[in-house]
Amino acid sequence: MSQSRLRSSCRLHLFPCTAGLGAPQCIDHRGLRDRVVQVPERRLPAAHDPREIFGHALVMIRLGQRLDDDATAVEFAGVVDADLADEPQSRIEGDRKLEPQSHLFWGEALLAYTLPEWKHNIYVSLTAGTAIEADRFSTYRLGALLPMVSEFPLSLPGYYYQEISARDFGLLGVNYIVPLDEKQRWNLNGTFTTAVVDYLPGLEQPGKWHAGVGAGILYKTKALKVMVGYAYGVNAIRSDGRGAHSIGLLMQVDWAKAYDAVFNADSPNRWRGLQKIFGRFGG
Repeated sequence: MSQSRLRSSCRLHLFPCTAGLGAPQCIDHRGLRDRVVQVPERRLPAAHDPREIFGHALVMIRLGQRLDDDATAVEFAGVVDADLADEPQSRIEGDRKLEPQSHLFWGEALLAYTLPEWKHNIYVSLTAGTAIEADRFSTYRLGALLPMVSEFPLSLPGYYYQEISARDFGLLGVNYIVPLDEKQRWNLNGTFTTAVVDYLPGLEQPGKWHAGVGAGILYKTKALKVMVGYAYGVNAIRSDGRGAHSIGLLMQVDWAKAYDAVFNADSPNRWRGLQKIFGRFGG
């Protein structure tokens, strides 16, 4: 009887940033990717006093383990996210309150499993977060299946993008992928998510429970992913009551791999490089 050993990995990310005059640049702490973004200037003091500094700090810890047979993997991520600004409490045009300091704490547990014979892929994730002194710029936002650049998107199929603003939340998601060909380029994809939220004051909705389901056809190569799908937001509020339908086309391109495929192709013929990007449909 064979035994599987666990391979583990651990990563600690520290993403601090500060800025003075003008719009500060820092990490996109909603997506947890080390990319530079522009923080809204309305968070800066009205007088733009250089002695008043806007700061942001992000600490993320990720732990992952995978079995030697590569069929099962688990990952845990923990995040402490702080928005710090040396400025008095203010309001946007005398309306909505801004907090001088905001602190977000959240974590995620992910389980991935591949059925050995059928090669079906199952992903189950549980994410929970809370915030202290959150405002409209620092709160959690849930909705839609658009990951954008976020490494940990808070998805709710069938909802508008970032439709729900939550101060505290718990989100459970299940994704099931069924390959239709041997190379696993064509796939059927099904997803279900459900969430319990505590709304940000001023952006409340009736009911704290939300759920969404979706299904689609996924085509993927090493450099390209394209999915056409349908989603239904069970509790989304619309003009005719609860429930929302959406049809979407999602495309993701890995530009590094696409560049290599086009400009470092096996043949001088560029078509060979494009063929690597898009694959051979059905082949």
